[in-house]
Amino acid sequence: MQSWYPITVATSSFYIKELIGRYLMETEGHTDSLNYKFHDFGFRGTSSWEESAIGAMANLTQFHGTDTVSGSVMETSRSTEAETDARIL
Repeated sequence: MQSWYPITVATSSFYIKELIGRYLMETEGHTDSLNYKFHDFGFRGTSSWEESAIGAMANLTQFHGTDTVSGSVMETSRSTEAETDARIL
């Protein structure tokens, strides 16, 4: 896995979020639903479960939705580990 993949996905998601936010402001006058306007379907274009999970997590840096199950599983396990580490400290 190269570092360019998650960086590219996160950067693309960032600019897509800016674009969607601009049009939400023009059409609705607010961006309350912005975090749920772009879902990741990235499993289809990857070569492995791990790659799809990494791409989905990169998308989750900007949005709160993914349809890539591997990304949801990895995000849940990462969050659980972080919460456990915080309790230990």
